[in-house]
Amino acid sequence: MRLPAKQNYEASKQLTDTRFKRLVGVQRTTFEEMLAVLKTAYQLKHAKGGRKPK
Repeated sequence: MRLPAKQNYEASKQLTDTRFKRLVGVQRTTFEEMLAVLKTAYQLKHAKGGRKPK
């Protein structure tokens, strides 16, 4: 089963655990942990953001 790139995450929420593992390659719980780490890292990296004042 191949899903469009933008809809992978949203569509994967509706898959069974077996189908999810087959599509993504890891258990759903592991994927959720990986996603949490990535979200945290993204927020830290982009926390300052914006252009520096003159």
